[in-house]
Amino acid sequence: MKLERIKSVEVIDPNYDVDVYDFELPVEHNFFANDILVHNTDSIFTKYGDALKAIYGDEYDDISDTDKISKVIELNESVAQYINNVMIPDLLEKHNTSATESSAKKFNFNFKQELVIRKALFIEAKKKYATWLVSKEGKPLDKINITGLEIVRSDFPKFSRDMMRNVVNDILKKGITKEDLIIMLSQYKDQYMELLQTGSTDAAIPSSWNKENYASVPRAVKSMLIYNAIYGNTFKILDRGYRFDLENINISQFDETVRKRLTDLVESGKMGKEGKLDCITIPSGSVLDTSKFTIDYNKMVGFAIDDRLKNFCEIFGISIEDPDAISWI
Repeated sequence: MKLERIKSVEVIDPNYDVDVYDFELPVEHNFFANDILVHNTDSIFTKYGDALKAIYGDEYDDISDTDKISKVIELNESVAQYINNVMIPDLLEKHNTSATESSAKKFNFNFKQELVIRKALFIEAKKKYATWLVSKEGKPLDKINITGLEIVRSDFPKFSRDMMRNVVNDILKKGITKEDLIIMLSQYKDQYMELLQTGSTDAAIPSSWNKENYASVPRAVKSMLIYNAIYGNTFKILDRGYRFDLENINISQFDETVRKRLTDLVESGKMGKEGKLDCITIPSGSVLDTSKFTIDYNKMVGFAIDDRLKNFCEIFGISIEDPDAISWI
């Protein structure tokens, strides 16, 4: 990015019709200016790491976290006072909003100390991030706060959500390296494969049957209809279960009645044009009989691990789609 200095500032008649411009950066639409995160937001993130190092000098490493947090709160209060008492009144004056009391109250606002964050992890856009909170409104805290990340979504396997939560915790609190993450990725895949082999619902994809009629039957409902054809009418509208993607159903394991119900299901058109029986949802509290159903391990691992950790791996320069990129260890 090329920086340009402002050469001059001209005050113009407020009634003069002239174009104005909004500076932005692509994708994230924000940038740091003098260590302040700039964006069209009602919050300000300020970085104090360099300020603390300048204040404490050679003693920085010997200063306790408690003292550093106290100093950050002190600095933050000074920044807030400057913004509230100097910058905002000046902006109000420049925009002709401070002439009357009602106008000033309408547009005026005050910044206050809220959170002290030790580390933050931003994924893609501004609404996907995780922060390690060490103070809230002046009170000590030790909490990982997650906003917008898939960790909080209920339509991913429990294993995936636990895995992502652990990865975020390790990145923020333990400061893991690229090599650490590569090793962890391999370990998570081994653990996940073990769960799949036992048919555990912790590895399955939460699914729901939301309504009676669909223009095109969704995969979640297809998988429940397949279960019903095999084991009886267990699932109905508004039910939930746990879905596995399959390579195939071992038809020989079932009697003629079940085989006919599966054939009828395919011929009904509810399985789509291709009529594939490539998924099944099982009820809560049960396990998948892997002697009767062959799991599509590549698809399940791709969804539950590769897709979920892709953004985290990119932070470390790891291409999760390229096996050679992680095989060197």
